[in-house]
Amino acid sequence: MWGKFFLYVSDEEKQDYIKGLVKANRGIVMAFTVLKNVSQDELNWYHETRYWMHVSDELSMKEAARCEGHASGLAEGRQKKAVETARNLLVKGINPEIIAECTGLPLEQVGELASQHC
Repeated sequence: MWGKFFLYVSDEEKQDYIKGLVKANRGIVMAFTVLKNVSQDELNWYHETRYWMHVSDELSMKEAARCEGHASGLAEGRQKKAVETARNLLVKGINPEIIAECTGLPLEQVGELASQHC
């Protein structure tokens, strides 16, 4: 009986035969219950692992988006600060070429700021 049980327990076509063995032998009933629970535990473990991988992936994507936004915010802040510095230097009469060199702004942009200033 045990040999047939282990031989056919995973065969879908032999499940009626397995049910007959389970009814006929208490030991096989216990083995069938344990085998079913072990299989279910593995399935639950798989689903839980997949769930936590999904949660982790979502958190990683949100963190990456936050960091990218932070990086673009820093770049935008640097740009605003460079423009502000250029304006202040133009008020002091500093040469636009020197301002462009020191702030990293294109000379054309410094020229536009100068024309707005006048």
